[in-house]
Amino acid sequence: MTEQAEALKIRRTAKSKFTRKKNEFYNAIAKKESMSNIEGKFKELTDAWRIVEGKHDLYIMLLDDDEEQDKEESWINELQEIYGEASSIYNKCASENLLKIKEDEMRVKFDGLVKKKTSLEAIFKSSFEQITKLLTIDSKEMTPTAKLRKCERDLAAIFHDCKSLHDDIIELPLEPRYIEIKIEWLRNLHAQYSDISSQIESRSDEAETNTRIKAESTH
Repeated sequence: MTEQAEALKIRRTAKSKFTRKKNEFYNAIAKKESMSNIEGKFKELTDAWRIVEGKHDLYIMLLDDDEEQDKEESWINELQEIYGEASSIYNKCASENLLKIKEDEMRVKFDGLVKKKTSLEAIFKSSFEQITKLLTIDSKEMTPTAKLRKCERDLAAIFHDCKSLHDDIIELPLEPRYIEIKIEWLRNLHAQYSDISSQIESRSDEAETNTRIKAESTH
C-alpha cells in the first residue's frame, strides 16, 4: 500500500469516528440528557474533529495535483460545517443551562429572604405591640423612661434588620410591581417605628418635666 493510500485510509477511519461522535452528541441533545453528559459528548466530538482535521492535512500534503487538492478541501469544509452546527447547538445549550442555574440560585435566595422577612415581621410586630402596651399604662403606673428607651433601641435594631433585608430583596431581578410592594412594606414599618419613637420621646419629655416640677416644689 502506498503512503498516499495509507494516509487516505487513516483519514477515512478518523472521519468514521467523527461521524460516530457526532451522532452520540445529537442523541444526547435529543434525549435531553444532563448538561455534564452533553458537555462530555461535545468534548469527544471536538477531539474527533481535531483528529480528522489533522489526518486530512497529512493526506493533502501527499497530493501533487492542485485540482485534486481543491476537491479534497470541499470534503473537509463539509465536515467543518457539520462541526460548526454542532458547536452552535452546544453553545446554545450551555447558555440556557447557565441561565437556568442562575434562576435556580435566585429562586433559592429569594425563598430564603421571604422566610427571613416573615420571621422579622413577627418579631417587629411583637416588639411594637409590647411598646404600645407600655405606653398605654395609666399615668400613675407610668413605665420608667429607661425601660421605654431600651424597648425603642430594640425596635430600632429590628427595623434596621428589616431595612437590610429589604435592600437585599430589591437587588434581585424582580418585577417592578413586586419591588413596589416591598418598598411599601418598609415604608409602613418605618411609619410605625417613627410613631412609636415620637411617643417615647414625648413620654420622656413629660417625665423630665414632672421630675423638674417635683424638685422645684420640694425646694
